[in-house]
Order: sequence, then C-alpha cells, then structure tokens
Amino acid sequence: MITPIFLVGGSGQRLWPLSRSTYPKQFIEIYGGKSLLQHSVDRFFASDNLSAEFNDPVFLANEDHRFILEDQLKSSSINSYSVILEPTGKNTLPAVILGSLLARDINPGSKLLVIPTDHFMDDPSQLINFLSKVSKENLKGVIAFGIETSKPDVNYGYILKEKKQESDLGLSNISEFIEKPNIDIATDLHLNRDCFYNSGMFLLSDNFLEEDLQYENLELLETINSIWKKRTKEDFVYKLPKEDFLKIKAISFDYGVMERAKNCSMLELKTVWSDLGTWKSIREFLPNNLKNIPEGNIQLYDSNNNYIKSNKLTIGLGIENLLVVDTQDALLVASQDKAEQVKDIVADLQARDFKEATENFFEYRPWGRFDNLHENETYKVKKLTVNPNSKLSLQKHSRRSEHWVVVSGKAHITLESDVIELNINESIFIPQGSLHSIENKDKELLEIIEVQTGDYLGEDDIERFEDDYGRV
Repeated sequence: MITPIFLVGGSGQRLWPLSRSTYPKQFIEIYGGKSLLQHSVDRFFASDNLSAEFNDPVFLANEDHRFILEDQLKSSSINSYSVILEPTGKNTLPAVILGSLLARDINPGSKLLVIPTDHFMDDPSQLINFLSKVSKENLKGVIAFGIETSKPDVNYGYILKEKKQESDLGLSNISEFIEKPNIDIATDLHLNRDCFYNSGMFLLSDNFLEEDLQYENLELLETINSIWKKRTKEDFVYKLPKEDFLKIKAISFDYGVMERAKNCSMLELKTVWSDLGTWKSIREFLPNNLKNIPEGNIQLYDSNNNYIKSNKLTIGLGIENLLVVDTQDALLVASQDKAEQVKDIVADLQARDFKEATENFFEYRPWGRFDNLHENETYKVKKLTVNPNSKLSLQKHSRRSEHWVVVSGKAHITLESDVIELNINESIFIPQGSLHSIENKDKELLEIIEVQTGDYLGEDDIERFEDDYGRV
C-alpha cells in the first residue's frame, strides 16, 4: 500500500493578484471548475479502481489555511484523511519528514508518495499503473518522476538520467539533479535527450527515514522528531508547537535529499505537465489558437495576443501582448514579456506595507467565510457566509458596532440574553460592547450583509466568550 503525502504549501506570488499568501494558487480555480488542490486529489482518488492502492492521504498545510483546505476537501473525492498544520513554511524537506512520521504511525510499512498540489497533469494513467505495480515490489531508495522538456525554463528543476539500460519497471538511474538553472544552462539541458523536468513527485521506500536521509540531514530529522512528539491532535488534525517549529532549518527536498542521494532512480512520465507557476505558463497552458484569451465579461476590439481576467465589464481597444488580471481590490496590467517579474513586484509591495500584497479581500473561518466589500476609516461593509449547522463564537467588540441584514437563509441571532430569528430582508443592530453570535441551524447557506461603524475596524477587535472551535 502507498500513503500519499500532499504538500499544500507555497505562496504563489508569481500569480498575484489572484494568488496571495492568505489564499495561494493551490486553492485557486484555474481550469475545469475545480482548484488545483482538488484536481491533484482527484488525480489519485477519483476512480474506484485506484482506491485499493492507496491508504488515506496525509496533507501538509500552513495553519493559516486550515479552513480553506477543509472546505475544499469537502468537494473532493476523499472522505477520510489526516492534516498536519505547520505554524510557518519551512520548505519541502521538513514537510516530507513530518508526513513520513505520521504515515509510519498510522500505516507502518507503507511506501510514501510525495505530491505537490499546484501542478497540472493531463494524463495520470501511466503513473497510476506504475504505482499499482511497484506497490507490490520491495522498493529501495527514492524514485523521481521526470517530464520531457518542451523548452528551456529557469523556473523548473531538472533530472539528468544515466545512459544505461532501464529496469523492468522502466526506471533509469539518476546521474544528476539540477535545481532551477540559469537560462544558458537550461538551454543546454533542454537539448540533452537524457534530461527531464523534475515534476516534484517522489515515491519513497518504507525505510525512507532510516535509510534514505543522508548523514547531513540527521540533525534535522532528530529536531523534527522531537517536535513531532509534542504534537497535539484534534479529530484528524495535528498541530505542532510554534516556538519549537521556528527553529527548524528551511530546506527543499531536492537540495536536502535528491542532490545528495546515491540510491535514486527516475521514471519518465509521458504526459502534458506544468506547474502553472507564472502567468506566462498559464497563458501557454490555455488554448493558443485564439488571438486573445478573455476570462470574464470582456470585450476586445482590434487587439491581439492578450490574456485578460476580470469579473467586471472590461473593454480592450487596440492593445497587444498585455496581461491584465483584475480582482476586487487589486489590478495588474503588465506586458506579457515582463510577467516573470511579478514576484519581484510583490516583494516590493510587501516592503512598502501594502496589505494587498499578501492579504485577500476575503477570509475563511471555521464557520464559513467573509468578503470585504468596501471600507474606509469609519465604516466597513462585509458579506458573511455561514455554512449549514455552523455558529460564530459568542463575542463582543469594544470599538465598533454592527448592522446585520439577512439576504439569504435564516439566522438565529444571540444578542445579550435574547435569541432572535431573522429571515430574508430582516435586520438587527448590534451595539458596541454587546454580547452577540450568529447561528445557521438550516441545511442551506446563510448570507448576511454586515456594516461596521467605529473608530477601529480591525479583525483583532474580538473578545470571545464561547466558541465551538476552541478559539476562546
């Protein structure tokens, strides 16, 4: 049996403003009506004939993304799984070690499949068939999965295989691992028929922790193992102590293991693949037989070779080679030739304290989500979406009052000692300093428009007294 370890980390800054630290690209719907995370899960679990090969998966995610992850997994093809929440990102090797420790606890002796959750793969059938065969083999070392190169690309790592006869399973020994080279080296690698893109997926033996981590990683393993012993568990979610976790060395799996490992092999995957890491890669991924690629309510005149994504009526006249991405609170207009520099722009915005660089206009909560519709110094307008059978904490605010209007569903409002039922088009005023809560007892979503007024409108002006999610 194989235990999938899904890596749900990363900030996706190169896809700003759609992808941000609070809602990175693995959660974004780019194609097919699902997020990249949901596509990644379905790739291995959507078909009935696949489930026999896999144990319940493990997800590694930032603790800030817990409720986004849980919400999206409700619409995926799995019902049972475990989640490890990292207090902060420490790159992929610590995440893989943590996933391996949990897998060893719950499924001793299983092989481990490391899977990024922000990539596209056109046809996973070859990979699935291989995993079905190798699940019964006595696996040694680490197996990487390579993709035939289509062009020189400085955003990918590369795998150089040895010029030797492949094994019965189609595996080739790895000669060298090259992590994100410059354009000159990438060009030479692309011309080499023995060189492949690194897909970021790896199959690890059941003895990975004991045998395949090299000597220089033993200290890291011991540190993470000591932190793992201090974990706490809530249902299917594992939490780790933040102060201890901050001491972990940030290091990638490629650098910490693959560039140093001796017992590594590679399987070439015959599939269309992309990590969809930049706006340029998304532009290339989408149909290329169009003069323009519009996504949304867009009308273009005398315009060529543009990618425009917007939810409002957007008119383009006489424009060429532009990348335009419009969200509720930010607008990116760039030459497609400069699309690779978006990450640098985001870093500059962060340095100058633009909250839009990292924060989105919406946030997920255990009870649902809220969207910031409009705000200034004295008032803020939000839309609250409360999931069925969910309840906000009993709380009060010291510096603001709130007005609520129900626009969908039915709300049960607690205001001090009273419980009030509100239907569509009914409203209530919550005075500053009053105890209050919202509950949705029905099977349908509850939507409320909230208007806040006061001298401070920050999310930290909350004092909780009762909470179903342990946040008091």
